[in-house]
Amino acid sequence: MDRMPDRWRCGQRPAARSSVTVDAGLSVPHIAGLVSNRGNPLAALERPAEALGIQIVTDLAPPPPQPTAVAEFRNFGHFHNEVAHLAKRTGVAERTARERRLAMFTAVATTVDHPLSVEGCHRISDGIIFSPGD
Repeated sequence: MDRMPDRWRCGQRPAARSSVTVDAGLSVPHIAGLVSNRGNPLAALERPAEALGIQIVTDLAPPPPQPTAVAEFRNFGHFHNEVAHLAKRTGVAERTARERRLAMFTAVATTVDHPLSVEGCHRISDGIIFSPGD
């Protein structure tokens, strides 16, 4: 719990600790213990997360290696502009939007039967940007 969620850093203030405690049915000392890294936060945070309306996801598997084309594509201005636009539209931090978009490209690269190229990344990106319904 040493990092604040992105939505809190982006100007949304978290609920008061006592309010979260009441909503979660936990004691203030219990929440204080979690904040100060005492206790088992993975097992104990389910109810407070529910009270905050967030979902806790634990993934202990290492991320797949980033394909060369994705690593190169992330250096293009097009990618940075797309990430900034995505972050603004979804209300998440640019870092979060960047991680999500890179994960998406990496997932696509691991599901095709040929190496993904930088041009392929551009085509996928354009397909997302110019898809109907925007």
